[in-house]
Amino acid sequence: MMWPSFQWPFIIALKISWNEIVVTYKGNPYPTRFALKRVKTGMNKYFRHHFICRECRRPVGALFHYRERLACRHCHDLVYACSMK
Repeated sequence: MMWPSFQWPFIIALKISWNEIVVTYKGNPYPTRFALKRVKTGMNKYFRHHFICRECRRPVGALFHYRERLACRHCHDLVYACSMK
């Protein structure tokens, strides 16, 4: 069975486990590991996973691909469009 095309063409393989995500990029034979941290949501026993940024070690909800690397928006110095005036 053929899988539909992957949304991120720079990623060759993605392996997900309960405590980490392993990403393999095009042109880089060595996989990159991102740790996951469980964060409580405030509703009893529920939690969500956050990525641990490899550069600043912060738990973040999203990683951004910019200039050939995955990191949080703080490390890339990205700002939201609504905050620009």
